[in-house]
Amino acid sequence: MQSAARRSFSIGRRFRPAPWRNGDGSWVVYSVVGAQGITWIGNDFGDVSVRRFLRAHFRSSWRDAVELGRPHGLFLSCVHCADFWDFLFAALGTYFIGTQLVVPAVGSAAFAAFYFGAGGAANLFAAFYANSHPRLSKPPGFRVYLNKYSEVSGTQGSLGALLGFAAVAAPTASVYIYGVVPVPLGLAAALFLGFPIYQAYQHGVRDAAVVAQLAGAMLGAGRFLALRS
Repeated sequence: MQSAARRSFSIGRRFRPAPWRNGDGSWVVYSVVGAQGITWIGNDFGDVSVRRFLRAHFRSSWRDAVELGRPHGLFLSCVHCADFWDFLFAALGTYFIGTQLVVPAVGSAAFAAFYFGAGGAANLFAAFYANSHPRLSKPPGFRVYLNKYSEVSGTQGSLGALLGFAAVAAPTASVYIYGVVPVPLGLAAALFLGFPIYQAYQHGVRDAAVVAQLAGAMLGAGRFLALRS
């Protein structure tokens, strides 16, 4: 996968991958994955006080960020995993895309800024949209069942950003679903983003995380295109 990514990065005269910093740069990816694992363990094995703390500070919504004065939840929710399967999907996506594509392109420090910055911005947009959608125009027949209490409580915004970056950077590179099934990154991105869009048109938008996921993907793709320019 790395060679395909390197070849894709070479497209364009002015874009080249940044040099590896701090060793191979994977330490920052391991740190993010470790934080994801801590929240999963806290949710599955922690006592009531731990789960209450995670619920209060590792979730984001308009009410949490604006009315309750907890804007840090926009960023902390980027590493929140509610159960083992959330953690497995988030950890594999963060590790493979982070170490093979994003860190080589932007460096280790910029990876952390990108992961939390794009994820936090996507969560903020999702919170704003959930609170404001009655005043916004929508396609005919498009239904939205969100409000200021609608939460993003997971890594969808950040993972969307990573996948959006990777899909534009190396669409033909292989990614392994749950570490087993190889699929092209372009197809993985289409499934990851297309299925929620299909569900939204069929049944309405019922989860703010879908909005964060799509916003993150656009931010990720935009970040790569900015590097190319």
